Amino acid sequence: MPQYDLLATSEQLVTAIKLLAEEKGLPEGEMLAIASMALIDILLIKHSPIQSVERLRDLADMVERRIMLH
Repeated sequence: MPQYDLLATSEQLVTAIKLLAEEKGLPEGEMLAIASMALIDILLIKHSPIQSVERLRDLADMVERRIMLH
């Protein structure tokens, strides 16, 4: 398995989505919708729909904990 920096790779994906949205002149809400849909599609590539929903719940818990720490 190739070695990579998880945080740097994530930041590159964020930058790519932001640049795509800017290039197309999309409002911020549309950028968020695209990012959300992309995440769902990625989850569905590797997981069943039910597993994908559970993973999204796990991610929501992670976001909640991150918010509470700040």
